[in-house]
Amino acid sequence: MTGVSANSEGKDGIRVIWQPPKKAPSAVQEYVVEWRELHPKGDTQVPLNWLRSPPYNVSALISGT
Repeated sequence: MTGVSANSEGKDGIRVIWQPPKKAPSAVQEYVVEWRELHPKGDTQVPLNWLRSPPYNVSALISGT
């Protein structure tokens, strides 16, 4: 996906903003935002977090990071 940015939101949140697809935007049923917390030494066993967003939203707030 192109057109994605993230900005800090308060002291412990991140707002992720994206552009809807240019081709067939009406075909989008939902967005799934997926992230993983960073840990020292590149631990890749950290579980993924995710949330679902309805098709009319083009941003998500990830808090507690």
